[in-house]
Amino acid sequence: MPSEDRSIIFSFKEIYKALCIRCINAGIDMPPGHHVKSVHFDDNDHQKVTIVFENKDQTLSDTVEYTREFFAFALVFYCQGNGIPIPRAGTKSIIAQDQKIILHIHIDAKE
Repeated sequence: MPSEDRSIIFSFKEIYKALCIRCINAGIDMPPGHHVKSVHFDDNDHQKVTIVFENKDQTLSDTVEYTREFFAFALVFYCQGNGIPIPRAGTKSIIAQDQKIILHIHIDAKE
């Protein structure tokens, strides 16, 4: 079986929607503001994701910390809700790049 690498790229608008959906499913407060301004992964704490949200006028911002697991589940739920297949097998990682987030999935070949 060949190896597989898959990258799913999320815009900040899609990330906001994904977090809203996940918050509803988890029964926690919705993200503040109306869109994502930035996403930061803490180099010292690999379990933490810090997201800055802004209001419509971009005059107020709010910062929220999520666990990396919560954030990853939000992206996976978003994919499932939009008919994007996510394999159960494989190593998953999240990469921040410019104004987008990449969910990278690698499946090793089995001989």
